[in-house]
Amino acid sequence: MATWYAIWMERNSGRLDYTIRRPGILTSMIQHQGTNSSTYGFYKNIVTKGKQISVDEWDNMFLIPSEDEIKHILFVIPDEKSPGPDGYTSCFFKKGWEIVKGDLVIVVKDFFQNGQLLKFYAPEFLSALQISSILPSLLSFKCITTPSYSIVLNGQPHGYFKGQRGLRQGDPISPLLFTLCMEYLSRVLDEVCSLPGFKFHPLCKGLKLVHLIFNDDLLIFCKGDLRSVVSIMEVFKCFSAASRLQISSKKSDIIFNGIEPSLAVDILEYTGFTKGSLPFKYLGVKISHKRLSKLDCNNIVDKMVARIRGWNCRKICYTGRLVLNVLCKSKKSGGVGLVDSQIWNTAAIGKLVWWILSKKDLLWIKWIDNIYLKGRSLMNYTPTSYISWSWSKICEVKDKIKAGYVNDKWKGGDAEYTIGSCYNWLRPKDPCMVPWYTEVWNMLNIPKHNFILWLIKQGRLLTLDRLHRMGITDEHVCYICGVADESHSHLFQDCEYTKKYYALLFDWVQLQVSGLVNASKFLRMRQLIGFGRLLISSLISIIQYRIWNIRNVCRHDGYVMKPERMIQEVKADCKMRLQGLTLGPLKHIDKLWCTNLGVL
Repeated sequence: MATWYAIWMERNSGRLDYTIRRPGILTSMIQHQGTNSSTYGFYKNIVTKGKQISVDEWDNMFLIPSEDEIKHILFVIPDEKSPGPDGYTSCFFKKGWEIVKGDLVIVVKDFFQNGQLLKFYAPEFLSALQISSILPSLLSFKCITTPSYSIVLNGQPHGYFKGQRGLRQGDPISPLLFTLCMEYLSRVLDEVCSLPGFKFHPLCKGLKLVHLIFNDDLLIFCKGDLRSVVSIMEVFKCFSAASRLQISSKKSDIIFNGIEPSLAVDILEYTGFTKGSLPFKYLGVKISHKRLSKLDCNNIVDKMVARIRGWNCRKICYTGRLVLNVLCKSKKSGGVGLVDSQIWNTAAIGKLVWWILSKKDLLWIKWIDNIYLKGRSLMNYTPTSYISWSWSKICEVKDKIKAGYVNDKWKGGDAEYTIGSCYNWLRPKDPCMVPWYTEVWNMLNIPKHNFILWLIKQGRLLTLDRLHRMGITDEHVCYICGVADESHSHLFQDCEYTKKYYALLFDWVQLQVSGLVNASKFLRMRQLIGFGRLLISSLISIIQYRIWNIRNVCRHDGYVMKPERMIQEVKADCKMRLQGLTLGPLKHIDKLWCTNLGVL
């Protein structure tokens, strides 16, 4: 986001597609470009078509911004945006605002006054300052015709030299200028329907649709007769005269359907284009007059498979898929709160349903209404067997969420449709909260400890008794004590070493309980509340994580950590966690307790 451009957007509600209505501006632009008077009428008719800004809005665009306005625009630029040539992102300017604000404000205000970026400031502030395409004629042509460049040698920019070929590809202003040109072309093509003899494509007549454009890909639709094609080519000639842009005949095709071969030959001779055929690729997707087959979609499927190949999805067994269902439950219900992708996908498609019912001003929605709905409500529409795959899927989702609508309004119109609200409405209702929810998802817990503690509560750690049932190992004796069989209950409750760990922990925090079971009951009865309860629960999660770690070290290295050493590491983990959190003011008794424990 550019500082100047963002300031203008703030003042003008983001209306990029507005043209200029200021008296004299159009004439001065044409005179500056050396446009002859015969083309002036063409310019005037096209430029003044469509949305325009008022004189007051035009004047407001070039008011000198205040320091507060410049600061506001800078601070709304995301920190992860690409850096400028000097390597500094917007985060650098935010962190050093008090240091750089003086110079930055001067540069911005000077640009608004003089229309120039000083060269010795450019490397330092180009990441925050770029040039908008909507400028008065003098400024815009200066920006376009006077670019200069520096070369980075050994990590440092050196020198400036003037560009001799206008803007280079990749220049920040290039896409803005391109957008203006394409908006111009779009308005020119909209004028073709007023030419005598032009006829629309049969499926486009209801919407008066002549073209679709995305970046530099352009699709033109008209009836297959010579007069309509001549009208299209005449419009292109007018656009070429205004923009000096020419059609590339080698890259342009005409696709015919249902016309005489002799007429097709005449059209090809007149346009100089080549004859195309269906299907063809547009934006990486095949466009066809019939339903796409699996073979047609292989390219897209291959790309998707390549993206998820590392997940080894084919190796997920039935049991693994059951675990995924558990993971997608809410944390209160014993899951980990992962999003169910199938339900989320349904809710996301439901957004399209809501747009259709709300008659959102989008071309594809107008197309749906013109071709399929024909003025009817989507809720009363029954799809036929001859519709496209994507439209059939939208209709399927419509049936799934139909109960959530009252009079075509989501939840009766009391709330706006969001994917999140529909997801919560679709997902199964959670059962009662598990008793260990607050122990596992304690805010003071270290995140990696949360998951190990969740696996312990679910009995999902790969202890020897589970590995033996799976047929992976014949071992069964606990690695730490070497006496009893290893299981979840033994490893985290009954093992003699584990009991020593808990005893030292509870003695350190002055908690008068014995064993993990009694400590958990003590916490669940809420005999200890507030910060103290959270801290005790966090310490228990740390020690259980450490027990599992000790078990694995003992299995592979044959070494058992002494209880005293382990308590020291628990203290270090707790202290690191508390220092890494932004806690509110603690009560005096809690602060004194933590100080005595040595964790603050």
